[in-house]
Amino acid sequence: MKKILVCCAVLFCAMVGRAQVANNTSLVGTVTDPSGGVVAGAKVTAINEGTKVSYPGTTNSEGYYSIPFLLPGTYDVTVETPGFQKTVTKGIIVTINVAVRSDAALKVGSENTEVTISADNPPLSTDDALLGETVSQQQVRDLPTVGRQALQLAATASNIVVNGTALTGNPPGNRASGAGSRSITNSISLDGISIMNNLTSTAFIVPNTDALDAVQTQNGNYTAQYGDYLGVHVNEVTKSGTNKFHGTAYDYIQNDGFNARSWLQAKGSPNSELRYNLFGGVVSGPIWKDKAFFLGSYEGLRQHGATYTVNQTVLTARMHTGDFGELCTVFSAAGLCTTGNQLFNPVTHAPYLNNKIPVDPISAKILPYLTLPTSAGVINNWSGNLPTAVNSNSNLERVDYNPTDKMRFFARYAQQSVNNFAQAVNLVNTAYTTSRGRNGAVGYTHIITPKLVNDLHLGFNVVYTQIVNQQYQTNQANAGSALGIPGFTADVDSGNPGLVDMSITNYQGVVQNGTNWFQEDRTLTLYDQINYTLNKHALMAGVSFRKFTIGRNAANLSRGQFTFDQTLMTDPAAAFVAGFPTGLSSPLFQVKGSIGQWRDGFFAQDNWQVTQKFTLQYGLRYELPQVAYSLNGVGRILDPTWTSLYPAAGGTNPANATKYPGFKFSGPQHSNISPRVGFSYRVTDKTVIRGGGGIYYNANQMNSYTLSSTNYPYSANVTNSNAASNIKFTLDNPAIPATTAFGLATSPYSAFTVDYNLPTQRMYQWNVDLGQEVWHNGGFELQYLGSKSLHLDESYYPNQPGPSTAFSNANRPNPNIGNIRVIHNDAIATYNGLTAILRQRMFHNLTANLSYTWSHALDESDSSNDGGTAMWQGHLKLDYGNSSYDIKNRFVGTVTYAFPTLEHHNALIRQTLGGWQANAIVDLRSGSPLNLTLSTDYAHVNGVGTQRPNFVHVPLASTCSRGTVTGTGGSTSNNCLDKTAFAAPANGTFGNLHRNAIYGPGATNTNASLFKNFPIWEQVALQLRVEAFDVFNHPNPGNPNTNIQSPSFGFITGPNTNFTSTGSRILQIAGKINF
Repeated sequence: MKKILVCCAVLFCAMVGRAQVANNTSLVGTVTDPSGGVVAGAKVTAINEGTKVSYPGTTNSEGYYSIPFLLPGTYDVTVETPGFQKTVTKGIIVTINVAVRSDAALKVGSENTEVTISADNPPLSTDDALLGETVSQQQVRDLPTVGRQALQLAATASNIVVNGTALTGNPPGNRASGAGSRSITNSISLDGISIMNNLTSTAFIVPNTDALDAVQTQNGNYTAQYGDYLGVHVNEVTKSGTNKFHGTAYDYIQNDGFNARSWLQAKGSPNSELRYNLFGGVVSGPIWKDKAFFLGSYEGLRQHGATYTVNQTVLTARMHTGDFGELCTVFSAAGLCTTGNQLFNPVTHAPYLNNKIPVDPISAKILPYLTLPTSAGVINNWSGNLPTAVNSNSNLERVDYNPTDKMRFFARYAQQSVNNFAQAVNLVNTAYTTSRGRNGAVGYTHIITPKLVNDLHLGFNVVYTQIVNQQYQTNQANAGSALGIPGFTADVDSGNPGLVDMSITNYQGVVQNGTNWFQEDRTLTLYDQINYTLNKHALMAGVSFRKFTIGRNAANLSRGQFTFDQTLMTDPAAAFVAGFPTGLSSPLFQVKGSIGQWRDGFFAQDNWQVTQKFTLQYGLRYELPQVAYSLNGVGRILDPTWTSLYPAAGGTNPANATKYPGFKFSGPQHSNISPRVGFSYRVTDKTVIRGGGGIYYNANQMNSYTLSSTNYPYSANVTNSNAASNIKFTLDNPAIPATTAFGLATSPYSAFTVDYNLPTQRMYQWNVDLGQEVWHNGGFELQYLGSKSLHLDESYYPNQPGPSTAFSNANRPNPNIGNIRVIHNDAIATYNGLTAILRQRMFHNLTANLSYTWSHALDESDSSNDGGTAMWQGHLKLDYGNSSYDIKNRFVGTVTYAFPTLEHHNALIRQTLGGWQANAIVDLRSGSPLNLTLSTDYAHVNGVGTQRPNFVHVPLASTCSRGTVTGTGGSTSNNCLDKTAFAAPANGTFGNLHRNAIYGPGATNTNASLFKNFPIWEQVALQLRVEAFDVFNHPNPGNPNTNIQSPSFGFITGPNTNFTSTGSRILQIAGKINF
């Protein structure tokens, strides 16, 4: 309540904005007389060409002016003062969050005389230190992006990568990573308001590209206005309406008949079915000329098709009956395997004659859920088309209102709803997703005086996601209980339909983990900034308040899991059929936990124009992430000693558990002081040097706390592991102990907790940049960016037993508890990157941006949200190595070119050959790191951490390429990695190979588009458009199998689908009516 009153007070005081939070969009310049002397007191007015809205300014005693909080667009700047002619500079392009310089040299004469000058828009940023790229409105509209998802354009900066697709995933959405930062520490916003969910920082809402003004990325040297996230900031900016009505209606179509066949498909086989229709429109214009404007848009997607999936391994028809004779090529007359894999009973150690195994009765009930192969062989024996569907509807509305020349109001609302599914190889593993998102922003900018301006923003983001499995979708309420596994009846006990997971190493098993998840999260944002120009100083101060909440009814492995590998039998599928699992995790009772957190920021910033050529930006930010707390009181963690529950158990099951609303998850952190400094020095009119550094913070994401609802008394989860020398349980008899109190050795329940001392994640960053205008509208930049991050989060398991020859809970540091997962902020990361950029603004109908980054990112772990944990707990430093986000070399080029109109030719030639425009995005990158793994728990630590093999010798160079892809379109030589360079460790030990030891294959992709506008009537035109993704149908292979125990180790069995869903060319045609 106190925080709400503070927010209301800020609102009230500010009624004396533009939606871009942390707005640095401004016009700056120096006004001089014919002798070169500065002109003080000159009146400067910037007028937006589209809306005719004016922004006033005045030069100070140094002849310098600064007009903050502008709307991005094209401006005419008028400078006037008595004794000099009025000077008007037309066509100045103002880019979001950039200080754009427009100097004026006045001539002596009557102020009634006007001198008009056409602006020369430099391709370099000369008056701020920010590192970033801005994709203009025209490029957003014209460049070819898959699904018209403008966020992909953020990746046209060569040191930023965008992963995932906004409409699918768990939860759905894109994530960005760049400049060595984790994807979970980056910010993605629409008009400065976050569009990310609070679980894993994925961005769900896809704004209509025809409704966007720009996409901006910022990857270094942010001013003190920016906080909450330490990584890359990506902001999509919506357009404002203007004094003219504009609009577009469009339909984009894809069909399998247009597309190239996947290079993994056999010749002559048909393409995977695809019916794709993306349609919508945008309309904008005036409500009240020069004062009020509107924009509205709608976009719908109807996509139905199939994904061609190759080289999956399933149990053969004979294996379904218990006959594993296919694992052996030669049997003796006595039925023993002499060449191949002889199977033994893990209890009696007697051989199974002819490799025929009695089928376990529970396995027999599960086998009908497993699909049969489509081809011969025991590996890579299933290929086929898997149906997919995505249906989406979205809309976006915006209103701008300027009642006076000193007051600007803005409001924008966007929403999206999506339903999708992608069928799995085993139908039972198919997940069905429904998602809804709403995002809004309100801004109020008040020009109190030309020197004093206040900017206020409010915003919200709401995302609801539901992901359900096949049993939930088809109303099979007790399918899991019907398997008859004692103690595995969560589908009935907690109303959570589905099967028990059966993880069968190297085979397609039952994997429903991550389904029947229900999540809703909300973010509220309040931001206020006041700007005061004092002589050479543009002073800023402000506050930001963000309220994060998340409600989540979800749990990992909520219906339980059995793991089958090569520990007990030499073939995991045989172990499954015989009913001998290596590991188990008992079910959890799934309940909804709700978490809240305030994240506050306070800052002061000064942009000091030290001289006409030298600008110094310095500021200080104080980050105050409040302690996360329980909203509904559902959940428990452990006390700081990790020995007992906090708050107290207060019950023995979910029905009688006491709720403790407001309990806090960690101790406070009050030391997050964040200095920032940057400089920009114009050596000449064509050369600029920029640089700076700062400290940045990032509070843990909300997923760090949601698992508290899986602790006792809501769940009584135990884990266990078998060893060949000590089989303690089977599939028929999992030996789950009877429910008791927490903390007893007879029932060592697993626990989740958060480290009480949870330091805020921190990054130290520094950079230097040299820019040179090389020709008209052409600029070259060479940027160095470095960083070191501390206190990054990972999952720490302090109760992991030491390496031994057989797992026993008695070997744990605390045998009264099972696995303890602690959210622990102790990981580090480093990054060094050199980026070269060539920008060509419009010149002879050509625009281009060419960017190359050479970099190296190292770290100890990925985030706790993404499975980050040490192989050997307590020895995280042993995992320091190549970051999973490391791409050492990457080039990205974007080009747009308008062909001549051929206006002096006849009408036929003009209409058929003239006026076309070509556009392209080229992406060349080296491969990302691969972590070599083991499927067997050699250290017998109950499956905690990803175990790696031993290093034997330096491996031969990787040959991973299209030529080593398994399948009809690739090679049959298969292995592209040197298996002899690695070996399994001795029983009871960890391997010594370092993490992410090798790199996968790189990728080459080109997206291209071609379009032409055909006039219909006056201002109405028809645009015909064709786009091709992976236009050259370049085969980009996926990563190889990195499990050295797998028979397909080193095999590449699929394409890289980061560029197209099929890994091959997709053609798209479109028609647009523009007015």
